[in-house]
Amino acid sequence: MARISCAALAFALLAPAPLAAQEWQQAAPDYPWEFPNDHWAHVGYRTEWWYFVGFADAVDDPHRFAWQFTLFRTGLALAAPSAAPSPWRAGYVAMGHAAVADLTTGERVFTQTVHREAPGLARFGVFPDPEIGWMRGPPGTSEPWFLTYRDGAFRLGAADLERGLRLQLAAAPTREPLLHGEDGHSPKSEGGAASSYYSHPRLKVTGSLGLGDASVRITGSGWMDREFGSSWLAPGQTGWDWFGLNLADGSDLMLYLLRRRDGSLSFSDGTLRTPDSGSGTRVRAAEIEVLDTWMPPDLEADPGDARPYPAGWRLRVPAERLDLIVRPLLPNQENRRPAGQAGPDIPYWEGAVRVETAGSGAAGTPPGRGFVELTGYRSDVALAGLAPDTIESSSDARQGRRDMMQGLMDGVTFIFRWLHIFVGIIWIGHLYFFNFVNAQMTAKLDGATKAKVVPELMPRALYWFRWGAAWTWITGVVLLLLVFWHGGLMFDPGDGWGGGAIAMALITFLAVFLYDALWNSGLKSNVRAATIVSFLLLAVAVFLFVNVGAFTPRAVLIHTGAMFGTMMAFNVWFRIWPAQQRIIAAVKAGEAPAAADPALAGLRSKHNTYMSLPLLWAMANEHATPFFGGNFGIPGDYYWVAWLLIVAIAWHVIFQCYRIAGRVSGM
Repeated sequence: MARISCAALAFALLAPAPLAAQEWQQAAPDYPWEFPNDHWAHVGYRTEWWYFVGFADAVDDPHRFAWQFTLFRTGLALAAPSAAPSPWRAGYVAMGHAAVADLTTGERVFTQTVHREAPGLARFGVFPDPEIGWMRGPPGTSEPWFLTYRDGAFRLGAADLERGLRLQLAAAPTREPLLHGEDGHSPKSEGGAASSYYSHPRLKVTGSLGLGDASVRITGSGWMDREFGSSWLAPGQTGWDWFGLNLADGSDLMLYLLRRRDGSLSFSDGTLRTPDSGSGTRVRAAEIEVLDTWMPPDLEADPGDARPYPAGWRLRVPAERLDLIVRPLLPNQENRRPAGQAGPDIPYWEGAVRVETAGSGAAGTPPGRGFVELTGYRSDVALAGLAPDTIESSSDARQGRRDMMQGLMDGVTFIFRWLHIFVGIIWIGHLYFFNFVNAQMTAKLDGATKAKVVPELMPRALYWFRWGAAWTWITGVVLLLLVFWHGGLMFDPGDGWGGGAIAMALITFLAVFLYDALWNSGLKSNVRAATIVSFLLLAVAVFLFVNVGAFTPRAVLIHTGAMFGTMMAFNVWFRIWPAQQRIIAAVKAGEAPAAADPALAGLRSKHNTYMSLPLLWAMANEHATPFFGGNFGIPGDYYWVAWLLIVAIAWHVIFQCYRIAGRVSGM
């Protein structure tokens, strides 16, 4: 419930004519929960979020911190059933919020990042992919924001280098998920508005937090909220107070209060879980008394319609004998969009609190700590994103222009795919013609026939051969840039363009010179030894793609393919074509070609034939995912060994093709 304010922020980025709520899937009772699957995104719901907050102690100094990390996914439009899928179709918008507060010094930094869900900007994974969500950071920050789940723990990261914020955390639940409402069906009014809602109130957290230029190692605890649905607030509801409290006796209390415009209570609900209970007890009769207030400094002189935020509460749950005093650890924990960043500026208060014992219970109430979220106090604009007529006005123009340009990428990418296939067929088709047909045929021609046929056939064939090679390489490099380097397919969450990745990208295109030197050395006379060395060097390159470049499995395949393609294009233009020119000139002059030229052209053409088949597999990397680990007995961490085995099998297939070509005879 606490993240509805942030959902409102995300709604502010929607298209000017959003779909009606009933066109989206509604949260319904008896939802069939399945964990960990439900940690991942749910297609068909308009809004969902992953909310993490926590406390942390520095390992090496006395500083104590509070932190927030939230990812939001909000639907722009439902795809038509007949619509062709496109990675550039922006069906959702993604937004991230992050804050770090030094509770020792009082310093606090908040930042946000907003992107359409499109290649290179933001994406959400599908179970069992470890990646739950990924998106680019704010302007000036190359590090991505991410959320993953693997081996029973969440891993999350966010950074804003301009504002000096960074967090890299692992958060492991210590108990089973806590379902709110009726088995996870959480109503927001008596009129049907509801969401599917669960929490992990107690997380064991490790990692690092950064404020300014330095990061510190931390240990601590956290709270995770997870909510999805398509309708939220009833008419007249304008804000809410949300409490997530961990008590010292091991109990956890979640409570939300939805308010009307006049500040009166519209609806409330909550859950209490004690240490010895697996499921929670629903809390419907909480009593709240505001003890203090805080007004943002910029509103003190002229508050207008704004109301001060509560800054202290007495919270009673008589049925559970709870009587708590809740106070902020810092007064100003209001989240505001940083200047110059994209997205709407919709303020809300999200902060760390301490829990004190009021002492009215029969045995007293244990103290604790937690987080509180407050919306709708500065103004009703906190709910603007829920009103269709305010959506367009809250959009950021710069973001809109960028989104429009990204929308063009689908067509550009398709055009280059089409060209790549077209020129590739020309090139590889001629390659196979030369090696499996022409070589066997010309070997049986007499000198006079060769003098007549070769000068006529070869220049024509070589024209299409060499230009097919050139344009296949050029369009392939463009697709590598568009689909992988810019398209967000290069790295797993938490990895990016570090020194290792840049080095391996360079090796992709520079390895050709090592290959050429090897096959110009004395080792080339021993074909078996040179082939073994070549395969070992290939294995080293693939290993480095994985462990130094930190490439994804698809990126490993495509960069291996790009390496092969670069070697093949180099062979065509700088070894085969010059040698063939000399051969054609000698034949036309009635002379025997120098023995080195046919040997060089034939050897490098044969190399290209052997490299072509694994290259074609790499080009189809999007469809090779079953071989990335987890299937056929392939361990997930050693998929690259399977890739090397596929290369070896492909080379053997070409070897058999040469044997067959030698046995095929003319009429």
